[in-house]
Amino acid sequence: MRQRSLPHHAALLATMFQLVACLSRGDPGVDSAKTPSPAAREFSQRVQQYAELHRRLERLQPPLREAQSAEALNAHRHALADALRDARRNAVPGDIFAPSLAPYFRRIIQADIQDTGTAIVANPAASETPEVRLRVNEDYPDHQPLSSMPPLLLCRLPPLPEELEYRFVGPHLLLLDRQANLIVDFLPAASPPQR
Repeated sequence: MRQRSLPHHAALLATMFQLVACLSRGDPGVDSAKTPSPAAREFSQRVQQYAELHRRLERLQPPLREAQSAEALNAHRHALADALRDARRNAVPGDIFAPSLAPYFRRIIQADIQDTGTAIVANPAASETPEVRLRVNEDYPDHQPLSSMPPLLLCRLPPLPEELEYRFVGPHLLLLDRQANLIVDFLPAASPPQR
């Protein structure tokens, strides 16, 4: 077994301390009394409405069993995605990442880049830069990578229900339905331009 180098352990330890500090000091969307900002509350309401729709439509699908084949799991995923697409047939960019919320998210992302020096968001690695045509209600392509999210940034962004996750596609912040593999919404140019 290969041993990790001391610099690797030091970097891991530094990241852990930053996460603890992030959790203890709050984020730009929370004031000193731990009250969510109006933007955070509005976003939370929007994602909760989506999560409730997801759960309601998922209950209408045939139940999954533990030992189902990959084909059956894939069919279940596609059926759920189709049901969500049908229920949100008029969905457009900005339904969840409302234009009024864009400055809130951009401030959080910019603050994270400045505080941590994180280059993943501002300048993602070529191997993590997926080529995805961003369209609400479209499947995230199975053959494209999912970018990793910096842990401190995830700590600062508003929490999501388990049905959803944040991802980046270039500078654009994506809201992805995990189970349906569906692009729920996206915020264009969420991270600052690369220098």
